[in-house]
Amino acid sequence: MGLKTSPLRLEYENKVHELRSIPEKLGAEGFSEDQIARVMHEKRRELGRQYKEAAPPLFREYIYEATEAKYSDPLGPTYEMLREKKTCKQIIESASRPIKDLDNRLTLEAVKSFRQIQQLQRNIRAFIPVMKQRQPLQRIFLNMT
Repeated sequence: MGLKTSPLRLEYENKVHELRSIPEKLGAEGFSEDQIARVMHEKRRELGRQYKEAAPPLFREYIYEATEAKYSDPLGPTYEMLREKKTCKQIIESASRPIKDLDNRLTLEAVKSFRQIQQLQRNIRAFIPVMKQRQPLQRIFLNMT
């Protein structure tokens, strides 16, 4: 089973598709295209946050770190970042369109690598205090010779 077919992912994608009805309603209420784009972006970010929080802990951690590495924000690109490359209309349209190539972007191998890196980081953090304790002993020994 790929990520795109997991029940949690399918539920998330359905919620993303449901966002399609919002722009027309907001437009009828007099919202500008920029205001609609901002609302859509915020709603999509909030959906992403909710479903990331519902993911299993290791996977959630991986998603947040991978997203932050790519966008400097664990929830994804900010509205301002998107506006640097997209029009308001493009932001509105993309807010209700799930990622197509998710299984290619979030692979089991990537999660395994992430887990190995985490373990290595824990080992390094555990080793640092040991090295700090040895340093004074090394200085004493060097001074004796």
